[in-house]
Amino acid sequence: CMGTLLDTEDGSASLSAASPFWKDGDVSRLCPASDVASWIQQSLSDQEPRSVPLSHISGPMRLGGNKNPANTSRARSSATLNGVHKCTVVKGASDVQNFIDLKVFGCHDAYIYLLCDLAYLTILGCTDCTIITGPVARVLNIEHCERVKVITACNQLRVANCLDSTFNSCTSSSPLFWGDNRALFVGPYNTFYPALSIHMQRAHLDPHNGLAWRNSLALDWPSIVSAFECKYGETPCISAIAPSSYVEVVVPFRA
Repeated sequence: CMGTLLDTEDGSASLSAASPFWKDGDVSRLCPASDVASWIQQSLSDQEPRSVPLSHISGPMRLGGNKNPANTSRARSSATLNGVHKCTVVKGASDVQNFIDLKVFGCHDAYIYLLCDLAYLTILGCTDCTIITGPVARVLNIEHCERVKVITACNQLRVANCLDSTFNSCTSSSPLFWGDNRALFVGPYNTFYPALSIHMQRAHLDPHNGLAWRNSLALDWPSIVSAFECKYGETPCISAIAPSSYVEVVVPFRA
């Protein structure tokens, strides 16, 4: 259902219930497809975490967090990890306590291990990076990246304008692709670390219901099609990882 792509406050999976066009329940009312498409696009854009003072992380991660979980929907705190270049960064639960949103921005030729559970994660403008994340309870956005490998468990994976990248995911909802994506590969989750099961429980993710990457979708306004049908010329834009190419990735650190 299209409604599952929208992170509504009431958790509704119904597009009609989440939209402003059929609030009175009259789903028989006709509405221009262009208006619905514009609303969906705006709704997806509006779901970026609210910005509060962010931490530029070149050394230890300094985080300011909202200690009251009941208020996180109104004022989510956030932090950034940016400018990592030609090095390895490891962050565990002890490093990221008391915050729920993280943005990884402008990293190049790096290995980044985020061995903790998060609510939202954005990976933006990274190149030649391998990024392994703990469970993301809500949405993982990946935008404007090239030659990245991302291994993640998340509720919703969204990818926009990426090139020559691989995404191994455990997710129960169909990953969503839009924009100019080329030479992308999707496949199953392929790593483990000691605290993973605990983090999965805290993020309310079910490891036995995580194969929705096989049903990846592409948004081509106003249509939604299987991501595997998208082509650039004769070349598929998004492909499934061949079973012969599947390998397990070892995390050489403890969370």
